Amino acid sequence: MSELDGRRRAGLAVALASALVVGLVGAQPAVAVDETISGQVTFQGTGVPGLTVSVSHLEIEDEMNPDAKGIWLEEYHGTTDASGHYSIPVGIDTYLVSVGVDRPSDYLVSYSGSTVRLPEAKLLRTTSGAHLSANIALVAAAKVTGTVVDSSGIPRSNVHVGASTSGRAGGGEATTDAEGRYTIGGLPTGTVTVYTGVWGQGRQQTVAARQGTTTTVPTITQLKPSTITGTLDGKYPRNQDFALLDTKHHQVAEATPDRTGHVRFTNLKQGAYRVVVSGTNLSRRVVVETGKTASFGTITRANRTDIRGVVLSPSGKPVAGALVTATDSFGTDAGVSTPTWTDSAGRYTISSAAISGSYTVTAGAPGYARGLKATTVVKGEDTTGVTVRLRTAGTLTGVVKNAQGGKPVAGVAVGFTGSAPSTWVTTDTSGRWTIRGLLAGAHTLRFADPNAGGYLDATKSATVVAGTTVTVPTVVLH
Repeated sequence: MSELDGRRRAGLAVALASALVVGLVGAQPAVAVDETISGQVTFQGTGVPGLTVSVSHLEIEDEMNPDAKGIWLEEYHGTTDASGHYSIPVGIDTYLVSVGVDRPSDYLVSYSGSTVRLPEAKLLRTTSGAHLSANIALVAAAKVTGTVVDSSGIPRSNVHVGASTSGRAGGGEATTDAEGRYTIGGLPTGTVTVYTGVWGQGRQQTVAARQGTTTTVPTITQLKPSTITGTLDGKYPRNQDFALLDTKHHQVAEATPDRTGHVRFTNLKQGAYRVVVSGTNLSRRVVVETGKTASFGTITRANRTDIRGVVLSPSGKPVAGALVTATDSFGTDAGVSTPTWTDSAGRYTISSAAISGSYTVTAGAPGYARGLKATTVVKGEDTTGVTVRLRTAGTLTGVVKNAQGGKPVAGVAVGFTGSAPSTWVTTDTSGRWTIRGLLAGAHTLRFADPNAGGYLDATKSATVVAGTTVTVPTVVLH
């Protein structure tokens, strides 16, 4: 799994949180209640003591919106006793019970109904005086263990170690002890990449992990991290982002100057990088050696100017409420962080957006495929008359089922490889998904279950036709 894939997986988990995440909101409230949820947490038929059991309710973000999604928030919790039993006082509501285990975990996170998938959890509805039961059978997790040393072979303590499973959800982290050792649990079966430092920037090893076993990872030799520093000369430096690109033009880090304009990128591998002043077309190439600090010097940034224009529909009519962004030739965002929307006449102004050179203005609005317009900015001058025409959109829809009986699978994320997590959708209880506002042409869809120990990822090729809804053949997950 690449660094970018790892970040997208993490970003995907965040994007799905509004519908599919159990959140912790603090200590159990001290209230007098007459209802309880109780049960036993077992592994292979034997009770497991000392585990935290959480009882969560669904919090709707906007109760006035019938399409609003919710988030599961912990309301009560308890701990299993010596025989794995628990009893938790609750109120009158609909609840979900989950068992989260301490690191390094021997088990996968499990839910009422003895499943590792949140969408398949059994919900419990309490009434006045009700005493409900929820037994949970845990599923064994895979664990990885190993040692981190420096270039002299001396164990390194207090090193952050992460693990990520390729082709499915599941990861973890740990910190090395005084002898450089670490253990990470709670992982599903699969190919696991174990890395130190920032994902993709430290040393790493790949092993095959299997649930119910502990796999020893070859020793990781961590070289001293490198640092890149420099200074921005320009007004309001703290309002200017920086991006760091590798030799493949992938962004590997970002930073913001302090109030004096000083910029610092840390925990880097040795090699060549390009420091980009985001959205300005200004950059510097820097080569840094292992354990050293390299400087890109001082980059002088002139005052940023505006980009103005109008957004039109495919038929040439102004489009109100379109979101408009601009990027420079490096693909980094131009303008201030505040979103830019078109007014009732389709007009927009991206304030303090550009310096000089080539830019691409992108506009998007519900019901349309996004439109792009290239423009050239002259230093010190506002750029006007940039017209972006939206395109006729296409729609893709389909169903996801499992390979064990062909049942619909809810809670699977569906999106395009390389797209932002916020653009993905989630399958409903019928396993159905629909993505609208797509550009015509060939695309590769990705199907990802965000639940550790759930289904393996899958891909599917599909062709979008403008103005048409195309049904994608059923996707079967294993």
